[in-house]
Amino acid sequence: MKMKPKWMQGIGLSVILSTAIASCGGSNPTPTYETIQPKLSSGNFTYPAAGVQPTLLSRYFVAQAGSPNDGKIRLQAVYWGMKYKPRFNKYPGFTGWDQLEMPGSDSTREDWLRLTLNRDATIAIVWKKSASWLSSWTKGATPLADGSSTYTKSFAAGEVALPSPGKDNGSYLVLLAEKDGKASVAPGLPMGVDVASPIPVPNEVCPSWVDNLYSSEAPNGKSYPSWHPQIDPVYWCYFRHEHGSDPSLIGLPGIPLEYIANVNSNQPEVHEGFKGFAIRDEKTGYGWYINVHAETGDLHRVCTRKHTVTVTVTKLETGEIVAQLGYKGDFGASIGNKEIAPGKSPIIQTPNMPGMVCDDQAAILKDAPGLSKRIRIATIDNGGYENWHGGLNSILGLTSPSKEGMDVDIRNPGTTCPDIECKTLVLNNSHGDNRFIDLHQPRLKYSQTNDTLNGSAADGVFYSDVYGITLFDAPGVGRVKQFVKPGLDIAAPDGRYESEDAWRGLYIKEGNSSNLELEDALGATN
Repeated sequence: MKMKPKWMQGIGLSVILSTAIASCGGSNPTPTYETIQPKLSSGNFTYPAAGVQPTLLSRYFVAQAGSPNDGKIRLQAVYWGMKYKPRFNKYPGFTGWDQLEMPGSDSTREDWLRLTLNRDATIAIVWKKSASWLSSWTKGATPLADGSSTYTKSFAAGEVALPSPGKDNGSYLVLLAEKDGKASVAPGLPMGVDVASPIPVPNEVCPSWVDNLYSSEAPNGKSYPSWHPQIDPVYWCYFRHEHGSDPSLIGLPGIPLEYIANVNSNQPEVHEGFKGFAIRDEKTGYGWYINVHAETGDLHRVCTRKHTVTVTVTKLETGEIVAQLGYKGDFGASIGNKEIAPGKSPIIQTPNMPGMVCDDQAAILKDAPGLSKRIRIATIDNGGYENWHGGLNSILGLTSPSKEGMDVDIRNPGTTCPDIECKTLVLNNSHGDNRFIDLHQPRLKYSQTNDTLNGSAADGVFYSDVYGITLFDAPGVGRVKQFVKPGLDIAAPDGRYESEDAWRGLYIKEGNSSNLELEDALGATN
C-alpha cells in the first residue's frame, strides 16, 4: 500500500470524488459517486476550569462507507469497539502510555482510523501482523511476550489518519505518549475546586463536582447546569448521560438547561433529559440551537403533556444572539407507536405518580389531535422509534404550516411501556443516544405587540408564563424572559437533521446518523 505524503491533512469536512466499480456490459460509462466525509464538528469548545491539561487524544473514530444513496456514498463515523484508556498500558517500555483499544476491519481504507491529538505525541502500534505503511515507523528490537511487534512514530498535534488492519489481520492496539516518549502525567484538580474533592478515575463515573463545572447564566441572571460532552476531556471520566449538541457550535458559551423547569417548580424535569440540536444554517448566516427535554428513561415523559423547549438563534459571523425563547412546549397525548387499526393508536394512561397528577391522555388527544408522543408498548410493538410531535409556540413568534411544527425522533429509546396502563417501565438494551429532529418549515418572526407590552421603546424583550401562553409587561414570579430582536423575520432550516458526531453533535441535513454512544459510557436514564 502506497502511503500518502501527509496523513489526514484537511480530512473531515472536505468533499472528494470517488470512482465506483464499472457496471457490467462494458458499454456504459463508469459512474462517478460523490463521497461525503463524516461531518465532525471542530470549533471553540473551551474547558470550563483553569489549570488542567486535557488528555493527549481528544477524539477518535473509524470511517465506514455506507450504501450509495442517490449516487452519494456517505462515510459514517463509527465508534463501537473502541475505548481510550489514559495512562493504562503496562507493556515493558510502554508503561503508563495511553491505550486505544481497536476493532478489526476488512476495510482497505488508508484513512480508516481518525485521531485528533491535543498536542504533539508519539504513537505506537502493537500488532502481531504488519503492513507496508509501517515501513516508515521505528520497529521495536524485541517482540512482546505475546509475539506482537511494536512500531513507533512522532506526530504533530491535530488530525492523524491510519490505515485499517485489513482482512483476516485481526486488530492492532494504539498506544500514545507525549512527544518525548514519556507517559502523560495525570491531571490534578482545577483551580477553585476544593482540594478535598475526589480525583476522577479514567473510564469510571465522574464525581459530581466535574458535572457542576459546566454551568451557564440564564436570562434571570442565575446560573444553571449546562451542556457537557459525554466524556470529560481532561479526566476521561463518564457522566453516564449526554445533552446532545455543543452550543458553542453556533457561538453560545453554554445553555442553561434547567431554567424553565426551575421557574415551573411544580413540574420537575430530570437533568439527564435535556437534549440539544445545533444546526448551522450557512446559507442564511444563522445558527439555531433547539433544546427539548426528551429523555427516554423516566416515567414522567409519559405522564406529562408539556416539556421544556428552548430556542436560541445567533448570527454565525458575530455570535450575536438574535432570539432566545423558553417555554413548556405542547407535545400532546402519549399514545402507542404502532396503530391497532387504521388511523387509531392505543392511548397510554399512566396512573398518577407520587407528587404528580398525570394528564388525561384521552382528553389531550381530543384537544390536540395533531400532537403526540408515540411511545413503544411492549405487548403491541417493542420496536420502532419513539416519536414526539409538536413543541413550537406561535404566541412567542414560532410558527409552521404544519400543526406538528417539529418532530423529535428517538431511534433507540431507553425504556418501553410494558402495556397501555404503563404503571412502570421496561428497560431496553439501548441508551436513547440516537435522535433526529424534523423541522416543518418553522419561521421565527418579531412581534411589536409582544415587545411593547411594557410600554418601553422596542428592545425585543417581553415576558410570559412558563407555557408561553400568557404575556406580561414586567418580570415576576413564574415569568420567563423572552427575546426576539426587533425586525427579525427568518425561516428556520427545513427538513430532517441528524448528527454524525458523538463528540460535539453537529446536526446536518439528511446525514448518516448512527448510535452515538462512546465507550458504553451512557446509563439507563438518558
